Amino acid sequence: MQYKIKPMGLNEEKGYELLHGVISRDFSKDSVVPVHLTAREIEIVKLATKEKCSKEMADFLCISTRTVEKHRKHIMEKTECKNFIGVVLFALKYKLIELDEI
Repeated sequence: MQYKIKPMGLNEEKGYELLHGVISRDFSKDSVVPVHLTAREIEIVKLATKEKCSKEMADFLCISTRTVEKHRKHIMEKTECKNFIGVVLFALKYKLIELDEI
């Protein structure tokens, strides 16, 4: 299956090469998730992949925006990611989410 994702801010060829490496890499040796994300935290990650902002996530989940922000903070701390793009890559790497869910 070929995915068409246009990376922003990168040389197009290099960007595709990087994304292909992340998406197609065999992660079988990485199958054990090094941290535990709760079902709610995984839900937050899935909503982020759908480009939802914290307010939209809060409305969808019937929780406060502040609670969403706390979840996002905890997810980033647990995964040791610098930003939420890193969290999404982490979730893909450890199969917490699948590409067809995005």
